Amino acid sequence: MDFGVWRENLKSCLVNKLKLELGQSKRVNPCKSCTCTAEGPVCRTVKVDCLRAMRQAAPGGLNSIMADKACLVQCAWALDMAQAAS
Repeated sequence: MDFGVWRENLKSCLVNKLKLELGQSKRVNPCKSCTCTAEGPVCRTVKVDCLRAMRQAAPGGLNSIMADKACLVQCAWALDMAQAAS
């Protein structure tokens, strides 16, 4: 039986309200990058410079970093320092 008939032919993917065209890769948050594939989005953790990511996350502030589990794991020490300073 050929299940290919039921397979979706994706032309784009939606990740965190961000539309990616097929084959396009983009950072969807400070610590995660996703690529749109024919099977759907494939995301991976990106190693970051935590202090730099915190400075660049100005629109969402620390909340955007704290909402991402990959960022929390990598940047717990920097987030602790930032909260202690405020």
